[in-house]
Amino acid sequence: MKYFKFIFVSLFLFSGFFAQAQLAITNEAVWRDGLFSARYVPGFTFMNDGRHYTRLSGNAIQKYDFTSGKLVETIFDGAAFANTEGFSGSFSAYSFSADESKIMLTTAYESIY
Repeated sequence: MKYFKFIFVSLFLFSGFFAQAQLAITNEAVWRDGLFSARYVPGFTFMNDGRHYTRLSGNAIQKYDFTSGKLVETIFDGAAFANTEGFSGSFSAYSFSADESKIMLTTAYESIY
């Protein structure tokens, strides 16, 4: 019987604690404050192998090792391809294909909204 009373009292106390901890979902909290927006670390692209990540450094995509944090290789250097078929060598973002065999570069980005 003591065990049952302990569980009942514990549930009662915790339910009161969690009821007060809930936040109201309002338009201001969602849009103005960004309270429910996803959090992430900007500037990293994680590789499929789970051991490496890439970063954009200037106009180069560089691959780093997670365990040591050291540069492994430069995957793509925009300066090496400058003035090739109209490419200026400058890009602002990139993404890999699903198998990481191809890279899509973002150049001349312009927001329309």
